[in-house]
Amino acid sequence: MLKTVERVFSTIMEAKVAPGTGDCKAGPDTMTAIIDFKGDWRGAILLQCSTSEARHLAVMFLGKDAIDGVDEDSRDVMGELLNIIAGNLKTVLPRGAQATLPTVVSGPYTPFSREEAPFVIQAPFSVNKDMFWLTFAKQPGAPQASGAEGAENL
Repeated sequence: MLKTVERVFSTIMEAKVAPGTGDCKAGPDTMTAIIDFKGDWRGAILLQCSTSEARHLAVMFLGKDAIDGVDEDSRDVMGELLNIIAGNLKTVLPRGAQATLPTVVSGPYTPFSREEAPFVIQAPFSVNKDMFWLTFAKQPGAPQASGAEGAENL
């Protein structure tokens, strides 16, 4: 997952991403982009950060000087970044896994609890001293990722 995120950020925004520390403490100031996977593999991938970090990501992604407030640009960029990351990670999922279009919500969002989901990876990342989290969760009862790459590449 780290290599995929590094590649996406360096290619699209010419930004350096580093592994971060800590769990995501989603609250009312959190923006969450979600893509669900349906079909032969069911689960979800989430991109979460503060609304101020979402604005910062939008500024970098769009090449603007600034964005006022939480606007559609921030939401669009969160959805697009997750769509690109999910598209790259989809290659390690079983054939037939179909990604939905991204949805972006304000506040915390949890697709399944850690007790329900047998496979959850949450990875913190840092870009320009700001934090964002990527969470990859397999829906209960869904088959495991296959192939030599499998979960180790997530």
